[in-house]
Amino acid sequence: MAFVRTLAVWVVSALCMQRAAVAAPASTPGAPGANPETGPYLHELLKRPDFSGAYARIVAPRGVPAWVRQGGTSTPSQRVSVAGRPWLLVQSCKPHDCPSEYVHILYEPRSQAIAALFVRDPSAAANAGPRQDRTELIWLGAPDGSLKNALLHTLRFTE
Repeated sequence: MAFVRTLAVWVVSALCMQRAAVAAPASTPGAPGANPETGPYLHELLKRPDFSGAYARIVAPRGVPAWVRQGGTSTPSQRVSVAGRPWLLVQSCKPHDCPSEYVHILYEPRSQAIAALFVRDPSAAANAGPRQDRTELIWLGAPDGSLKNALLHTLRFTE
């Protein structure tokens, strides 16, 4: 029994450390504003030429729904660290139906690198039928392993 408890503590500790290493908020001491770890909303980022150009390049070829291209409903972006580099994590969802479709975006402003994960979960839609239980994960851009890991990680901690 002690072994099981020790193993459980080890697993929980490892998951907590992995969470901190994969997408840990980047602190900005002394930055103005109420919360230095949050940034602009997706609709605000889409007004910036650097972001909108990079974003258009990854969403256009995949035929994602119009709300993804236009921004949808989003929360403030968060400053996170992935593989030791600062990124913006942007999360957006289908208006009036967030559980069924959403997109998580990682953007690195200096290099304008961008990657995203679009998720479609028909079983979560308000009008879901009994056979709509296939969740689709669609990678946008060309995320490497660390970006894929970080984007998948955000799914586990999204409510």
